[in-house]
Amino acid sequence: MENFSKDRVVNLNDLEDLLNRICTENFYIKADEYRRLTGLGKTQFNFLKQSGALDGGIHPATKNSRRILIHRYYSYKLRAIICNDDVIRP
Repeated sequence: MENFSKDRVVNLNDLEDLLNRICTENFYIKADEYRRLTGLGKTQFNFLKQSGALDGGIHPATKNSRRILIHRYYSYKLRAIICNDDVIRP
């Protein structure tokens, strides 16, 4: 993708490279980091987790595990991912 131009035809290798770059972004963080960013206490966080308010932001691969990963921009109040003022409902 070093040779990027709007006149150049995009091939499958370019798309694969783009998807690899997007997928490797670190949008999912550990629960403790999410609690620190949102200012939640352990009790509040555990209540939200058990009530299902965090289900939309939890990474699907870690949904039933002890160490969950939560999307960095997930809003438990709106139950949606908010990034650049765009609301993405899971």
